Amino acid sequence: MDEVRPYGARPVPERAPFAAVVPAALFGAVAVLTVLASLGLLRRPGVVLVVLCVFAFILTCCAPARVTAALAVGGICWLLYNGFAVGTVGELAWDAATDLPRIVALAGCAVLGTAVAGVLSAWSAYARLTTSPDQRTR
Repeated sequence: MDEVRPYGARPVPERAPFAAVVPAALFGAVAVLTVLASLGLLRRPGVVLVVLCVFAFILTCCAPARVTAALAVGGICWLLYNGFAVGTVGELAWDAATDLPRIVALAGCAVLGTAVAGVLSAWSAYARLTTSPDQRTR
């Protein structure tokens, strides 16, 4: 609940809880992979990686989460990517030379989305605090 503050200023919004972001990441990534499979793009791992990176960025940007939740989003996306885009039928494998850059890309996009959301919400709160009451009524 927002507190009443001078000139109608509101605090920066709270972060989304971990328990809400992780299931959204799981179901969302499965939905993305389902759409890609129906389009026949699951056989192109590069396309799947880019789409999952964009999904992780958008999810953490729209539902701003803490960094731990963003890392969990990246991990979930990597598990599904490794199991269904690289592996055949959910079989996970580890190859440090190829999997480490993939994990870094997915987790990096998720953390970047969290950072962008934090900067935008802080900028919005700053703009609300610095505008005078006369400018808000116009």
